[in-house]
Amino acid sequence: MPVIQTAIVYLPDRESLHGAGLKVAGLTVLERLLFTATRAGVREIYLPTRLTDVLPPERLNQRGRLGHAVRWLSDRASDEAARLRESAVLLLPAHTVVDPGSLERLGRATANSYVISLEETKGSTAPILRIPPGLTSKLWRRLVHGELIGEELEAALRRENARLVTGGGYAVAVTDPNSARQAGAKLYQSLGTSADGWVDRILNRRCSRLFTHLLVYLPVTPNQISVLSLALGVAGAYGFWNASLASALVGALFYELAVILDHTDGEIARLKFLESPLGKWLDFSIDTVTHGALVLGMAVTASRSSGLWGMGLGILAAAGIVMSAVVARTGNASGESHGPVGHLLRRMANRDLFYLVVIASLIGLWGLPSLLPWLVGVLAIGSHGYWLTSVIYRAWGGR
Repeated sequence: MPVIQTAIVYLPDRESLHGAGLKVAGLTVLERLLFTATRAGVREIYLPTRLTDVLPPERLNQRGRLGHAVRWLSDRASDEAARLRESAVLLLPAHTVVDPGSLERLGRATANSYVISLEETKGSTAPILRIPPGLTSKLWRRLVHGELIGEELEAALRRENARLVTGGGYAVAVTDPNSARQAGAKLYQSLGTSADGWVDRILNRRCSRLFTHLLVYLPVTPNQISVLSLALGVAGAYGFWNASLASALVGALFYELAVILDHTDGEIARLKFLESPLGKWLDFSIDTVTHGALVLGMAVTASRSSGLWGMGLGILAAAGIVMSAVVARTGNASGESHGPVGHLLRRMANRDLFYLVVIASLIGLWGLPSLLPWLVGVLAIGSHGYWLTSVIYRAWGGR
């Protein structure tokens, strides 16, 4: 079922006008709400002109796709106004930070003749609603003029026995700096991905959020952070190239910083709605280059005790890393994770196993140099085994 594609932003109370202009993670609350609505599938969003002080039209025009989606309400007679008055729409309070998934679920809810409310805003004077055409028409003039209608909507919800939809996310009304911090905390808690491994959840995300907190208010783009991550990753690989224990420890530190920044660039992109095809390609390419270079560095070090066959295993392992990255990327895109085999393959696609490889390499340099060629050999077998198993599993329909 398609998402309702029209939304109207309203002002619940006096505090909402101030709250809409407060910043949360680099964007004003109103800008964040508008971006979130477009992310949830809303194609046209209407604002009362009272909000031009919070979001001047000239700044809106600089927001790319947002400028094409947002329009200003007018009480002048027109075909557009007539269509809106007779439409089911989403009503969005101007000062609320909400996740896209919740808005999408509300927009997909059935029962066009009923008021449907997001359960996370139940009992508040700033509900997020899907309203039928009759209520849109009744509220039209008050919406156009940006009147404060929060209490009226709350009463209407009780009177009309509104249905509820559980969004499963968060909805925070921002009225002051304290509630802005609460909204920011909800945003940062939502930044993890299904690809995160145990080390990512326990360590890397905690560290990356510290960098994100610092960088989100600066004029730094996610792609610039990605390039810095690449530089650190290459420096880390160089530390493992013909390594001593000391240089490998420094290399491991650079690798860890590269991983943290790899998380940070994605977090900044999601927080500021700056995701792009180029950014996704950079993220994939840099991650693959970093891990491939690390494996080659380990192989060069291993070849001191194993000769050319150790280097050959390293080249084979690096090729397996590249193939595994390609297969994991296409597999994640198609959502292939059903059944115990699919679950295992998904778990193997994160960085946890590679951290074990780095630790084993450090142990080898510390006192077991004969371990290094075997480690590179295990990498070669494991990486090719992963992508070959994934391809076969996919060919069998993920059973």
